[in-house]
Amino acid sequence: MSEQRVPTHQPPSAPEPARGDHEGQTLNSFYGAFPYPWSPHQLTTLDDPAFYTRFLCQDVGDDTGGRVPVDADIWVAGCGTNQALITALRFPGARVLGTDASENSLALCEANARSLGVSNLTLRHEGLTKAAYREQFDYVLCTGVIHHNPDPSVCLRSLAAALRPDAVLELMVYNTYHRQEMIAFQKALTLIGIDQVGELPERLALARGLGESVPADGLLGRKMEMFEYTDEAAWADSWMSPLEHSYSVEELAAMADGCGLALETPTVNAFDQVSDSNQWDVPVPDGELRARYDALPDPTRWQLVNLLLMDRSPMLWFYLGRAGRPRRTEAERDRAFLDTVHRHSAARQRRWTRQPDGGYQEAATTAFPAAKPPAAVRPLYDAVDGERTIRQLLADLGGTLTPAEVRSARLQLTSSQFPFLVAAR
Repeated sequence: MSEQRVPTHQPPSAPEPARGDHEGQTLNSFYGAFPYPWSPHQLTTLDDPAFYTRFLCQDVGDDTGGRVPVDADIWVAGCGTNQALITALRFPGARVLGTDASENSLALCEANARSLGVSNLTLRHEGLTKAAYREQFDYVLCTGVIHHNPDPSVCLRSLAAALRPDAVLELMVYNTYHRQEMIAFQKALTLIGIDQVGELPERLALARGLGESVPADGLLGRKMEMFEYTDEAAWADSWMSPLEHSYSVEELAAMADGCGLALETPTVNAFDQVSDSNQWDVPVPDGELRARYDALPDPTRWQLVNLLLMDRSPMLWFYLGRAGRPRRTEAERDRAFLDTVHRHSAARQRRWTRQPDGGYQEAATTAFPAAKPPAAVRPLYDAVDGERTIRQLLADLGGTLTPAEVRSARLQLTSSQFPFLVAAR
Protein backbone atom coordinates (compact mmCIF):
# COMPACT_ATOMS: atom_id res chain seq x y z
CA MET A 1 0.00 0.00 0.00
CA SER A 2 1.40 3.39 -0.92
CA GLU A 3 2.60 6.01 1.55
CA GLN A 4 0.09 8.58 0.35
CA ARG A 5 -3.07 9.38 2.26
CA VAL A 6 -5.67 6.90 1.01
CA PRO A 7 -9.30 7.13 2.20
CA THR A 8 -10.32 3.68 3.39
CA HIS A 9 -13.64 3.84 1.55
CA GLN A 10 -11.74 3.69 -1.74
CA PRO A 11 -10.64 0.28 -3.08
CA PRO A 12 -7.42 -0.61 -1.21
CA SER A 13 -4.16 -1.67 -2.75
CA ALA A 14 -2.92 -5.21 -2.19
CA PRO A 15 -1.78 -5.58 1.44
CA GLU A 16 1.91 -5.64 2.16
CA PRO A 17 2.96 -9.01 3.60
CA ALA A 18 3.80 -9.03 7.29
CA ARG A 19 7.53 -9.49 7.81
CA GLY A 20 9.11 -11.67 10.47
CA ASP A 21 8.28 -15.32 11.12
CA HIS A 22 6.68 -14.85 14.56
CA GLU A 23 4.56 -11.91 13.45
CA GLY A 24 3.81 -13.18 9.97
CA GLN A 25 2.83 -16.71 10.97
CA THR A 26 2.24 -17.18 14.70
CA LEU A 27 0.43 -13.90 15.44
CA ASN A 28 -1.39 -13.84 12.11
CA SER A 29 -2.66 -17.36 12.76
CA PHE A 30 -3.63 -16.71 16.39
CA TYR A 31 -5.41 -13.40 15.85
CA GLY A 32 -6.86 -14.63 12.59
CA ALA A 33 -8.70 -17.27 14.61
CA PHE A 34 -9.40 -14.93 17.55
CA PRO A 35 -9.70 -11.34 16.20
CA TYR A 36 -9.08 -8.94 19.05
CA PRO A 37 -10.27 -6.70 20.51
CA TRP A 38 -14.01 -7.05 20.02
CA SER A 39 -15.98 -4.50 18.02
CA PRO A 40 -17.05 -1.65 20.31
CA HIS A 41 -20.72 -1.08 21.08
CA GLN A 42 -20.37 2.55 20.00
CA LEU A 43 -18.05 4.58 17.76
CA THR A 44 -17.85 8.34 18.11
CA THR A 45 -16.26 11.47 16.67
CA LEU A 46 -16.40 15.12 17.68
CA ASP A 47 -17.11 18.23 15.64
CA ASP A 48 -13.97 19.90 17.04
CA PRO A 49 -10.91 18.32 15.35
CA ALA A 50 -8.59 19.90 17.93
CA PHE A 51 -10.44 18.57 20.99
CA TYR A 52 -8.37 15.48 21.70
CA THR A 53 -5.07 16.93 20.49
CA ARG A 54 -5.45 19.60 23.19
CA PHE A 55 -6.04 16.95 25.84
CA LEU A 56 -3.21 14.76 24.55
CA CYS A 57 -0.89 17.74 24.91
CA GLN A 58 -2.19 18.36 28.43
CA ASP A 59 -1.57 14.68 29.22
CA VAL A 60 2.14 15.20 28.56
CA GLY A 61 2.41 18.54 30.34
CA ASP A 62 2.05 20.88 27.34
CA ASP A 63 -0.70 23.40 28.07
CA THR A 64 0.11 25.35 24.90
CA GLY A 65 -1.30 22.58 22.71
CA GLY A 66 1.64 22.68 20.34
CA ARG A 67 3.46 19.40 20.86
CA VAL A 68 1.01 17.32 18.80
CA PRO A 69 -0.59 19.35 15.98
CA VAL A 70 -4.18 18.99 14.83
CA ASP A 71 -2.96 17.71 11.45
CA ALA A 72 -0.59 15.22 13.05
CA ASP A 73 0.83 12.13 11.43
CA ILE A 74 -0.21 9.23 13.68
CA TRP A 75 0.86 5.59 13.61
CA VAL A 76 -1.21 2.94 15.40
CA ALA A 77 1.23 0.03 15.53
CA GLY A 78 -0.43 -3.34 16.03
CA CYS A 79 -3.87 -1.78 15.66
CA GLY A 80 -5.98 -4.95 15.89
CA THR A 81 -9.60 -4.80 14.82
CA ASN A 82 -10.55 -1.28 15.88
CA GLN A 83 -7.85 0.89 17.50
CA ALA A 84 -6.80 2.58 14.25
CA LEU A 85 -10.43 3.38 13.41
CA ILE A 86 -11.10 4.75 16.89
CA THR A 87 -7.97 6.89 16.58
CA ALA A 88 -8.94 8.22 13.15
CA LEU A 89 -12.34 9.21 14.54
CA ARG A 90 -10.81 10.78 17.63
CA PHE A 91 -8.30 12.83 15.59
CA PRO A 92 -10.25 13.70 12.40
CA GLY A 93 -7.71 16.32 11.31
CA ALA A 94 -4.82 13.85 11.46
CA ARG A 95 -3.42 11.36 8.97
CA VAL A 96 -3.64 7.96 10.65
CA LEU A 97 -1.74 4.82 9.63
CA GLY A 98 -2.80 1.51 11.17
CA THR A 99 -0.56 -1.54 10.83
CA ASP A 100 -1.03 -5.09 12.05
CA ALA A 101 0.29 -8.60 11.42
CA SER A 102 -3.24 -10.06 11.30
CA GLU A 103 -5.03 -9.80 7.96
CA ASN A 104 -8.38 -10.74 9.52
CA SER A 105 -8.12 -7.95 12.10
CA LEU A 106 -7.35 -5.40 9.37
CA ALA A 107 -10.24 -6.63 7.25
CA LEU A 108 -12.68 -6.06 10.13
CA CYS A 109 -11.24 -2.60 10.75
CA GLU A 110 -11.43 -1.67 7.07
CA ALA A 111 -15.04 -2.84 6.73
CA ASN A 112 -16.15 -0.68 9.66
CA ALA A 113 -14.13 2.31 8.44
CA ARG A 114 -15.74 2.08 5.00
CA SER A 115 -19.24 1.85 6.46
CA LEU A 116 -18.65 5.07 8.43
CA GLY A 117 -17.03 6.89 5.50
CA VAL A 118 -13.77 7.53 7.36
CA SER A 119 -11.31 9.23 5.02
CA ASN A 120 -8.19 9.87 7.12
CA LEU A 121 -7.14 6.27 7.73
CA THR A 122 -4.72 4.03 5.84
CA LEU A 123 -4.34 0.36 6.81
CA ARG A 124 -1.30 -1.75 6.04
CA HIS A 125 -0.65 -5.46 6.63
CA GLU A 126 2.76 -5.12 8.24
CA GLY A 127 4.62 -6.62 11.16
CA LEU A 128 6.26 -4.33 13.68
CA THR A 129 9.73 -5.82 14.02
CA LYS A 130 10.99 -4.65 10.63
CA ALA A 131 8.97 -1.48 10.18
CA ALA A 132 11.24 1.07 8.52
CA TYR A 133 9.68 4.44 9.44
CA ARG A 134 12.15 7.20 10.31
CA GLU A 135 11.02 10.37 12.12
CA GLN A 136 7.67 10.30 10.32
CA PHE A 137 5.14 10.58 13.15
CA ASP A 138 4.02 13.10 15.76
CA TYR A 139 2.16 10.52 17.83
CA VAL A 140 2.57 6.74 17.93
CA LEU A 141 0.23 4.36 19.76
CA CYS A 142 1.27 0.82 20.57
CA THR A 143 -0.72 -0.79 23.36
CA GLY A 144 -0.60 -4.47 24.20
CA VAL A 145 1.63 -5.39 21.25
CA ILE A 146 5.38 -5.52 21.82
CA HIS A 147 5.12 -7.91 24.77
CA HIS A 148 3.85 -10.61 22.36
CA ASN A 149 7.12 -10.62 20.39
CA PRO A 150 10.26 -12.69 21.09
CA ASP A 151 12.37 -9.56 21.68
CA PRO A 152 10.16 -6.58 22.61
CA SER A 153 13.15 -4.23 22.56
CA VAL A 154 13.47 -4.75 18.78
CA CYS A 155 9.89 -3.56 18.40
CA LEU A 156 10.47 -0.63 20.73
CA ARG A 157 13.47 0.49 18.68
CA SER A 158 11.26 0.50 15.59
CA LEU A 159 8.74 2.68 17.40
CA ALA A 160 11.48 5.02 18.66
CA ALA A 161 12.93 5.44 15.18
CA ALA A 162 9.54 6.49 13.84
CA LEU A 163 9.20 9.40 16.28
CA ARG A 164 9.86 12.99 15.30
CA PRO A 165 12.01 14.88 17.83
CA ASP A 166 9.07 16.15 19.94
CA ALA A 167 6.73 13.24 19.23
CA VAL A 168 4.76 11.29 21.82
CA LEU A 169 4.73 7.50 22.12
CA GLU A 170 1.81 5.95 23.98
CA LEU A 171 2.89 2.46 25.07
CA MET A 172 1.28 -0.28 27.14
CA VAL A 173 2.99 -3.50 28.16
CA TYR A 174 1.90 -6.13 30.65
CA ASN A 175 2.43 -5.35 34.32
CA THR A 176 4.22 -8.39 35.73
CA TYR A 177 2.08 -8.29 38.88
CA HIS A 178 -1.09 -8.54 36.76
CA ARG A 179 0.02 -11.60 34.82
CA GLN A 180 1.24 -14.19 37.32
CA GLU A 181 -1.87 -16.38 37.05
CA MET A 182 -1.95 -16.18 33.24
CA ILE A 183 1.70 -17.10 32.93
CA ALA A 184 1.25 -20.10 35.24
CA PHE A 185 -1.72 -21.31 33.20
CA GLN A 186 0.11 -20.85 29.89
CA LYS A 187 3.03 -22.92 31.22
CA ALA A 188 0.53 -25.61 32.27
CA LEU A 189 -0.90 -25.62 28.74
CA THR A 190 2.59 -26.15 27.35
CA LEU A 191 3.16 -29.10 29.69
CA ILE A 192 -0.15 -30.70 28.68
CA GLY A 193 0.93 -30.50 25.03
CA ILE A 194 -1.25 -27.74 23.59
CA ASP A 195 1.41 -27.04 20.94
CA GLN A 196 0.79 -30.53 19.56
CA VAL A 197 -2.87 -29.73 18.85
CA GLY A 198 -3.15 -28.62 15.24
CA GLU A 199 -6.15 -26.28 14.98
CA LEU A 200 -6.74 -23.25 17.19
CA PRO A 201 -10.42 -24.06 17.94
CA GLU A 202 -9.30 -27.44 19.28
CA ARG A 203 -6.61 -25.69 21.33
CA LEU A 204 -9.28 -23.42 22.79
CA ALA A 205 -11.40 -26.43 23.76
CA LEU A 206 -8.39 -28.06 25.43
CA ALA A 207 -7.52 -24.86 27.30
CA ARG A 208 -11.10 -24.36 28.45
CA GLY A 209 -11.20 -27.92 29.68
CA LEU A 210 -7.98 -27.51 31.63
CA GLY A 211 -9.34 -24.28 33.10
CA GLU A 212 -12.40 -26.08 34.40
CA SER A 213 -10.13 -28.35 36.44
CA VAL A 214 -8.70 -25.42 38.40
CA PRO A 215 -10.06 -25.13 41.97
CA ALA A 216 -12.40 -22.14 42.12
CA ASP A 217 -11.25 -21.01 45.57
CA GLY A 218 -7.54 -20.71 44.69
CA LEU A 219 -5.58 -17.78 43.36
CA LEU A 220 -5.78 -19.01 39.76
CA GLY A 221 -9.42 -20.04 40.03
CA ARG A 222 -10.48 -16.64 41.35
CA LYS A 223 -8.65 -14.93 38.50
CA MET A 224 -10.23 -17.21 35.89
CA GLU A 225 -13.67 -16.55 37.33
CA MET A 226 -13.27 -12.90 36.34
CA PHE A 227 -13.18 -14.05 32.69
CA GLU A 228 -16.12 -16.48 32.94
CA TYR A 229 -18.43 -14.45 30.70
CA THR A 230 -15.90 -13.00 28.25
CA ASP A 231 -16.10 -13.98 24.59
CA GLU A 232 -13.71 -16.46 22.99
CA ALA A 233 -11.33 -13.85 21.57
CA ALA A 234 -10.90 -12.03 24.89
CA TRP A 235 -10.47 -15.29 26.80
CA ALA A 236 -7.91 -16.62 24.33
CA ASP A 237 -5.97 -13.34 24.31
CA SER A 238 -5.66 -13.44 28.10
CA TRP A 239 -5.09 -17.15 28.75
CA MET A 240 -3.68 -18.68 25.53
CA SER A 241 -1.25 -16.08 24.22
CA PRO A 242 1.42 -17.87 22.14
CA LEU A 243 4.12 -15.66 23.65
CA GLU A 244 4.25 -12.84 26.19
CA HIS A 245 6.60 -10.80 28.35
CA SER A 246 5.70 -8.70 31.38
CA TYR A 247 7.51 -5.90 33.19
CA SER A 248 7.87 -3.85 36.33
CA VAL A 249 8.18 -0.06 36.01
CA GLU A 250 11.93 -0.38 36.57
CA GLU A 251 12.29 -2.98 33.81
CA LEU A 252 10.19 -0.95 31.37
CA ALA A 253 12.21 2.20 32.10
CA ALA A 254 15.46 0.30 31.49
CA MET A 255 14.21 -1.12 28.18
CA ALA A 256 13.05 2.35 27.11
CA ASP A 257 16.44 3.85 28.01
CA GLY A 258 18.18 1.21 25.90
CA CYS A 259 16.04 2.31 22.94
CA GLY A 260 16.74 6.03 23.35
CA LEU A 261 13.43 6.74 25.10
CA ALA A 262 12.29 7.89 28.53
CA LEU A 263 9.07 7.48 30.49
CA GLU A 264 7.32 10.85 30.69
CA THR A 265 4.08 10.23 32.58
CA PRO A 266 1.50 7.49 33.17
CA THR A 267 -1.48 7.37 30.82
CA VAL A 268 -4.85 7.61 32.54
CA ASN A 269 -6.89 4.88 30.85
CA ALA A 270 -10.36 3.36 30.89
CA PHE A 271 -9.27 -0.04 32.19
CA ASP A 272 -7.69 1.40 35.34
CA GLN A 273 -10.70 3.70 35.74
CA VAL A 274 -13.06 0.72 35.82
CA SER A 275 -10.91 -1.10 38.38
CA ASP A 276 -10.41 2.11 40.41
CA SER A 277 -6.63 1.76 40.20
CA ASN A 278 -5.60 4.69 38.02
CA GLN A 279 -3.45 6.53 40.58
CA TRP A 280 0.30 5.94 40.79
CA ASP A 281 0.24 6.81 44.48
CA VAL A 282 0.02 5.20 47.91
CA PRO A 283 -1.27 6.95 51.06
CA VAL A 284 2.08 7.47 52.75
CA PRO A 285 1.57 9.24 56.12
CA ASP A 286 2.83 12.77 56.68
CA GLY A 287 6.20 13.38 58.25
CA GLU A 288 9.67 12.16 57.35
CA LEU A 289 8.35 9.16 55.41
CA ARG A 290 6.12 11.37 53.26
CA ALA A 291 9.00 13.79 52.65
CA ARG A 292 11.19 10.92 51.47
CA TYR A 293 8.40 9.63 49.24
CA ASP A 294 7.71 13.02 47.65
CA ALA A 295 11.44 13.61 47.03
CA LEU A 296 11.78 10.49 44.87
CA PRO A 297 12.22 10.99 41.11
CA ASP A 298 9.00 10.14 39.29
CA PRO A 299 10.17 6.79 37.81
CA THR A 300 11.50 5.68 41.22
CA ARG A 301 8.23 6.58 42.91
CA TRP A 302 6.24 4.74 40.22
CA GLN A 303 8.42 1.67 40.81
CA LEU A 304 7.83 1.95 44.57
CA VAL A 305 4.07 2.06 44.00
CA ASN A 306 4.38 -0.89 41.61
CA LEU A 307 6.11 -2.90 44.35
CA LEU A 308 3.74 -1.92 47.15
CA LEU A 309 0.46 -2.30 45.28
CA MET A 310 1.53 -5.29 43.16
CA ASP A 311 -1.66 -6.66 41.52
CA ARG A 312 -3.53 -3.50 42.52
CA SER A 313 -1.01 -1.20 40.82
CA PRO A 314 -2.13 0.50 37.58
CA MET A 315 -1.42 -0.92 34.16
CA LEU A 316 2.00 -0.22 32.69
CA TRP A 317 0.56 2.32 30.28
CA PHE A 318 2.84 5.31 29.77
CA TYR A 319 3.61 8.23 27.51
CA LEU A 320 7.23 8.22 26.38
CA GLY A 321 9.43 10.64 24.49
CA ARG A 322 12.97 10.76 23.18
CA ALA A 323 15.58 10.50 25.93
CA GLY A 324 17.13 13.85 26.82
CA ARG A 325 14.05 15.80 25.86
CA PRO A 326 13.03 18.28 28.61
CA ARG A 327 9.99 17.13 30.58
CA ARG A 328 7.99 18.48 33.46
CA THR A 329 8.00 16.42 36.62
CA GLU A 330 4.66 15.42 38.11
CA ALA A 331 5.15 17.97 40.88
CA GLU A 332 5.86 20.74 38.35
CA ARG A 333 2.73 19.83 36.44
CA ASP A 334 0.69 19.93 39.63
CA ARG A 335 1.95 23.45 40.39
CA ALA A 336 1.22 24.55 36.82
CA PHE A 337 -2.30 23.15 37.15
CA LEU A 338 -2.89 25.25 40.26
CA ASP A 339 -1.59 28.43 38.59
CA THR A 340 -3.42 28.05 35.25
CA VAL A 341 -6.77 29.50 34.23
CA HIS A 342 -9.06 26.83 32.76
CA ARG A 343 -12.34 26.76 30.91
CA HIS A 344 -14.94 24.06 30.43
CA SER A 345 -14.51 21.90 27.35
CA ALA A 346 -17.46 21.55 24.97
CA ALA A 347 -18.14 19.81 21.66
CA ARG A 348 -20.84 17.95 19.76
CA GLN A 349 -20.48 14.18 19.49
CA ARG A 350 -21.53 12.17 16.45
CA ARG A 351 -22.28 8.54 17.32
CA TRP A 352 -22.75 5.19 15.61
CA THR A 353 -24.13 2.20 17.55
CA ARG A 354 -23.48 -1.44 16.75
CA GLN A 355 -26.39 -3.40 15.33
CA PRO A 356 -27.24 -7.12 15.74
CA ASP A 357 -25.77 -7.84 12.28
CA GLY A 358 -22.41 -6.39 13.37
CA GLY A 359 -22.76 -3.17 11.37
CA TYR A 360 -23.11 0.37 12.70
CA GLN A 361 -26.04 2.76 12.50
CA GLU A 362 -25.79 6.48 13.16
CA ALA A 363 -27.55 7.73 16.29
CA ALA A 364 -28.51 11.18 17.49
CA THR A 365 -25.78 13.80 17.93
CA THR A 366 -25.22 14.72 21.58
CA ALA A 367 -23.34 17.26 23.68
CA PHE A 368 -19.89 16.21 24.89
CA PRO A 369 -18.74 15.58 27.51
CA ALA A 370 -22.13 14.24 28.56
CA ALA A 371 -21.06 12.96 31.98
CA LYS A 372 -20.08 15.07 34.94
CA PRO A 373 -16.65 14.87 36.57
CA PRO A 374 -16.18 12.57 39.58
CA ALA A 375 -17.98 13.82 42.68
CA ALA A 376 -14.78 14.71 44.55
CA VAL A 377 -13.79 17.35 41.98
CA ARG A 378 -17.23 18.51 40.88
CA PRO A 379 -17.38 21.63 43.13
CA LEU A 380 -14.08 22.80 41.65
CA TYR A 381 -15.30 22.05 38.10
CA ASP A 382 -18.53 24.00 38.72
CA ALA A 383 -16.56 27.01 39.98
CA VAL A 384 -14.35 27.29 36.88
CA ASP A 385 -15.08 30.58 35.12
CA GLY A 386 -12.23 31.09 32.65
CA GLU A 387 -10.87 33.98 34.73
CA ARG A 388 -9.50 32.62 38.02
CA THR A 389 -6.69 30.10 38.43
CA ILE A 390 -7.34 26.80 40.16
CA ARG A 391 -5.41 28.10 43.18
CA GLN A 392 -7.68 31.14 43.35
CA LEU A 393 -10.79 29.01 42.95
CA LEU A 394 -9.73 26.75 45.80
CA ALA A 395 -9.09 29.78 48.03
CA ASP A 396 -12.50 31.23 47.19
CA LEU A 397 -14.14 27.87 47.88
CA GLY A 398 -12.49 27.86 51.28
CA GLY A 399 -10.77 24.52 50.78
CA THR A 400 -7.26 23.21 50.62
CA LEU A 401 -5.95 20.12 48.87
CA THR A 402 -3.05 17.90 49.78
CA PRO A 403 -0.42 17.34 47.07
CA ALA A 404 -1.96 13.93 46.33
CA GLU A 405 -5.42 15.51 46.02
CA VAL A 406 -4.08 18.19 43.66
CA ARG A 407 -2.66 15.49 41.40
CA SER A 408 -5.89 13.53 41.51
CA ALA A 409 -7.89 16.66 40.63
CA ARG A 410 -5.58 17.41 37.72
CA LEU A 411 -5.96 13.93 36.30
CA GLN A 412 -9.72 13.81 36.86
CA LEU A 413 -10.34 17.16 35.18
CA THR A 414 -7.72 17.75 32.49
CA SER A 415 -6.71 14.35 31.04
CA SER A 416 -7.90 12.64 27.86
CA GLN A 417 -9.78 10.11 29.98
CA PHE A 418 -11.47 12.92 31.94
CA PRO A 419 -11.68 15.69 29.32
CA PHE A 420 -13.48 18.38 31.30
CA LEU A 421 -11.13 21.38 31.53
CA VAL A 422 -8.73 22.90 29.02
CA ALA A 423 -6.10 25.53 29.71
CA ALA A 424 -7.43 28.92 28.64
CA ARG A 425 -5.12 30.55 26.09
